[in-house]
Amino acid sequence: MAGLDLTLPTSLSQISKTHVAAALIPLLTAIPYFLFRLPSPARPPKIHPGLAELPGPDDALRKRLKAIYPENFYEGGAYADLPFGKLKYYMVGGEFNPKLVLICGISIPSPIWKEVIPILAEHFRILVFDHYGRGYSEAPETEYNTTFYTLEVALLMHHVGWEKAHIAGMSMGGPIACAFAVNFPKLVDGKVALLAPAGLMQNVHISAVPKFVSSRIGLYIATTSIFKASGWKLYTQRGDGPTGEELIKLQQLVLPYHIPAVAGSIRDGPLRELDYAFAKLGKSDTKVLVVW
Repeated sequence: MAGLDLTLPTSLSQISKTHVAAALIPLLTAIPYFLFRLPSPARPPKIHPGLAELPGPDDALRKRLKAIYPENFYEGGAYADLPFGKLKYYMVGGEFNPKLVLICGISIPSPIWKEVIPILAEHFRILVFDHYGRGYSEAPETEYNTTFYTLEVALLMHHVGWEKAHIAGMSMGGPIACAFAVNFPKLVDGKVALLAPAGLMQNVHISAVPKFVSSRIGLYIATTSIFKASGWKLYTQRGDGPTGEELIKLQQLVLPYHIPAVAGSIRDGPLRELDYAFAKLGKSDTKVLVVW
């Protein structure tokens, strides 16, 4: 060890040119790779089953949910096989009546309209459906944003062969109807009704609980078996009759992708900051009825 020099080189000139080249070659080959590499094309999203196609035994929760919301809840029920999965819809009312699309809110599917559809069906040909991730519709693993929901309506209208229709939406369905009328004006037959619409909220208007559930950590916790088991315990203790609240709770417990679909709608969807769409609709020739 007496004659061994352990000092480090003090300048680049003391480092072998071979070592420099060996260090630079991976860097020089990596730069073109990252500059000119194309991402892989998007693949179709994974589709989760709706209420009609759930695997496994027909347990008590599913039976209860189907009792509250049977598959033949309205006449004219069918499924549209669309790019995002199968969508459950109903067509009610006289075939030659003016056409009307009803758009549900964030949680409760088609039964939310049960009190008004019999009245409206005397005057309109009604198209009502379950949003993806609710009721009998399937649930794609995708971003549940405003574009997704407006495409949902447009694709369904194309499926049933409707060139245009009046549009009505309640709660989250309100801003969907608004954005649909703005993005697809030729599909709207001159009138839009917004019933207690969301869409104008800001981030500060959304409480801490839905913000947490829509986060990645909150969503992971909300979809665990432990969380659902506690939800089942609370449900069995209530013992109340069929209500909208019960339908919401049962969907959370039974449908495998219902909670992520709702959480995605809170995080990315049309609940907030759509003032630009409302302003544009207000300046258009479309007649708008707002009921708050």
